[in-house]
Amino acid sequence: MPDIPHLEQLNNSKSLFIDRYDLKEILLQNPIWVRLNMVSSLDGSVVFNGKSGELGNKADQELLVTLRLFADVIVIGSSTFKAEGYGPINLREEFRQVRISRGMAELPKFAIVTNRGALDFENEIFSNSSRKPIIITTEQALDHGSNELANYSDLLVCGQVTVDPRLIIEKFGALGLKSVLLEGGPRLNSSFLKANSINEICLTLSPALAGKQDSSIFGNAELENLVKLHLVSVIEDDGFLFLRYFVS
Repeated sequence: MPDIPHLEQLNNSKSLFIDRYDLKEILLQNPIWVRLNMVSSLDGSVVFNGKSGELGNKADQELLVTLRLFADVIVIGSSTFKAEGYGPINLREEFRQVRISRGMAELPKFAIVTNRGALDFENEIFSNSSRKPIIITTEQALDHGSNELANYSDLLVCGQVTVDPRLIIEKFGALGLKSVLLEGGPRLNSSFLKANSINEICLTLSPALAGKQDSSIFGNAELENLVKLHLVSVIEDDGFLFLRYFVS
């Protein structure tokens, strides 16, 4: 019977998240590692009033920053990019120095997945020519006049009509991006799950009920087989549970 991790208390210790979520050893044994991070209410919703931030707390935000510390690239779906009001990704100086000491880029790359190429290029994230985001899209989007995407981003075409997560991972590997952090939303999560392309799930379980929000971690994903998970660590803070699972 596998060992069950004991419950640990966060107690305002930022280092505990760093110790429990570090990917250094994992990346020595795996060519690429895809980690999904989400927050969920007790009744399974990942948003309240359209945003995930309503469900989290300060510790949840600290975990998010810690996971970004260990990521080569952050991946977000276009709908979530718009709904959550994403801007340029930043890290505090101490985390930048940790990354540099490990031979990583000072900041993780940021990638937006869009099947149609419909994005708001007025967003600040597109204004820094020295730190262009990656836009991951389809051949169909380019055929339908979305060629301007290349003016605002480093462009990756990963599918004909819909983006294929397996092609994303293949192209990330070719670029030396070994640690991938998925930040949702449900459609993106579902596509990676159905493609058997998730290695780890980091779930913040919020002590709250959100009612009917029509948004869960994997949406309405239909699976042929049960996906089993292995619990790696459990951390508690103010009633919030931070659960780390490996996908079996």
